[in-house]
Amino acid sequence: MNSAITKCVVAAALVVAYAVPVLADAPHDINWRRHHQQERIHQGMHSGQMTHREARNIEGREHRFHQSEMRDRRHDHGHLTNRERWNLSRRQNRMSHSIYRDKHNNHHQ
Repeated sequence: MNSAITKCVVAAALVVAYAVPVLADAPHDINWRRHHQQERIHQGMHSGQMTHREARNIEGREHRFHQSEMRDRRHDHGHLTNRERWNLSRRQNRMSHSIYRDKHNNHHQ
């Protein structure tokens, strides 16, 4: 019986240990990813892996993404709902894949 209680306590501790940092970092994840993607775009331009047109396209998508995020935040006093956060994360995933494709295609400056 003691073993079962110990297993439950350990399992609960693991859930808390993994969930708390994820929840605490969630608001900053969008900004960190935006910054990281900007660095990838600039690196691609500097190395010649991305053309100006490809970079402009991604930058335009990033601008529209930022406007959408700000609109969502205005509706809820600076916060995002879980659904909005999920949608924004999905859009960032798509932009990340686009950056990768643009950097690794045969178009160079």
